Amino acid sequence: MQKKLYANLLHGMDSFMRVAMTLRRRELKLKSISMTNDCKDVELVLNEDDTPLDAVLSHMNKLCDVENLRVVNL
Repeated sequence: MQKKLYANLLHGMDSFMRVAMTLRRRELKLKSISMTNDCKDVELVLNEDDTPLDAVLSHMNKLCDVENLRVVNL
């Protein structure tokens, strides 16, 4: 099952790169990752068969410049 995760970024591109590199280092498989044009929000799409949602949420909650995490079922 696919899930979308939305989050607000406090420091734009720097926060986006921090999120992307953290999840890559943890070897979590994402279907896609994108950022809005105003650099304020990030959208992650993941397949729960490959990557557990709890693992992604755990790592995202630890980042100090990410807030307001929201999960949407597809």
